[in-house]
Amino acid sequence: MEKSTFEQMGGTYYQQGDYFLPNFSVPESAPVGIWGVRHLCYLKKHRQAIYTAMLLSDMLNFLQANNIMDSRRMILALWL
Repeated sequence: MEKSTFEQMGGTYYQQGDYFLPNFSVPESAPVGIWGVRHLCYLKKHRQAIYTAMLLSDMLNFLQANNIMDSRRMILALWL
């Protein structure tokens, strides 16, 4: 039997009853905090096209994690 595209890319299955279900895992994401949540709400409400494009390209979590790191760097620069 020929392997599916999922198996060719390294995916595996597990059996539950009579069915074989794919093993999926959700990637870890950094905590966004209150300001990250507010920024996401702003994008959803006022910048829907940007929010949708970033959501579909999986850039929202990267943007939020990047913003957190930038803010921590600025705080450290102010304190040192």
